[in-house]
Amino acid sequence: GGYQNCKLFVQELTGVCRIKDLPSKPFDKKTLKIGDILAWWNGLHYAVYLGNEEVMEVEEWGASPRISRLQDVIEEHEMPEYQYTIPKQNPRRRRL
Repeated sequence: GGYQNCKLFVQELTGVCRIKDLPSKPFDKKTLKIGDILAWWNGLHYAVYLGNEEVMEVEEWGASPRISRLQDVIEEHEMPEYQYTIPKQNPRRRRL
């Protein structure tokens, strides 16, 4: 399915393989940090928060990553369900 691509993209960008093993909490814009991963529909769509009210996402299989305003993504997909925070001490994490 097309969702695989946005998940793969986030995995490559963050160096995290098992997104669902990361610490997560229900989405709350007030606590979003740069680098947090947003998830919709139990992980059918993912985006990475870039700060400045922007996220990076891949729309469908084979599409190029794009930077979108978080508000536009919320209007298109509704609110994210979860936000995952990548622990800073992860030694395998590649620098963005």
